[in-house]
Amino acid sequence: MSTDPLSLLEPLSLPTLLTFVALFASVIALWLPLRFAWGTLLTIAVIIGYSAGVLTGPALFPMGAMAIVCWLYRQQNETSKPLFPGVKLVLAIAVVVLALLLGLHVFPGFNNPVYVRDLVLSPGAASYTRKLTFDTWIAGILVLGLCYDGLIHTRREWIEAFKRAWPVIVINTVVIVPLALAMGFVHFDPKWTTYYFVWAVIYLFFVILGEEALFRGFIQRELAQALSKRPFGQGIAIGITAVLFGLVHFDGGIGYIVLATIAGIGYGITFQRSGRIEMSILAHFTLNSMRFLLFTYPYLA
Repeated sequence: MSTDPLSLLEPLSLPTLLTFVALFASVIALWLPLRFAWGTLLTIAVIIGYSAGVLTGPALFPMGAMAIVCWLYRQQNETSKPLFPGVKLVLAIAVVVLALLLGLHVFPGFNNPVYVRDLVLSPGAASYTRKLTFDTWIAGILVLGLCYDGLIHTRREWIEAFKRAWPVIVINTVVIVPLALAMGFVHFDPKWTTYYFVWAVIYLFFVILGEEALFRGFIQRELAQALSKRPFGQGIAIGITAVLFGLVHFDGGIGYIVLATIAGIGYGITFQRSGRIEMSILAHFTLNSMRFLLFTYPYLA
């Protein structure tokens, strides 16, 4: 195991680095009062990405399709006269399918650079290789920027949301950690490395944000609205979303799917209780930070 994980970071060319800096700025701009700042920065990231070779010709089609269906979905949400019966459902399905396909890196044209390769953070842990995934990140940004209303903009909103969310965040962590230990998924392994800061920024803003935008901010919210008049509609929406969330973690095996599903229930309750996507993002980040710092990461080999 390397004593200095930062030494294993892969060098990035300046244009590639600028691509992801612009993408990061686009994420931050989602919370700015300037409504279209995030879109401008996202466009800049795409332009730089093409010049850097991070993106090539075919990438334009799924990115354009995702932007169009998200925009059409927003328009249908804001109008009382749909184009045709069921149009919102069709658009919602298109948003989910395109976002999942982008997240699974199905589309050609995305040359996602590796930023860390074969890093072993814990004794007996699986080796850890990660890429900067433009396709995943752009899906999350478009969902939050075009399909989701209700981002927090004031200190008071932050405080009120946190008051409602923190008990669920604590309970979710208390449930998942012993379960992961009992399943032999991780071992207790407290550690500190400066690589945590790199991991935290990338994981929080580009992995967790994208997952929560799609699963809680879009899928769960849509299901909750559709099932609002049914008994236990909110619970059903949380459960279905959690199962879908678990299934997309298939790369970690059955145990990972089970843990992700249970954690997804906690994130879903956090979102439902607080009404804010920021709180489910916080719940997700809190659990994974504890896992990174105190236990085997990403999991036992």
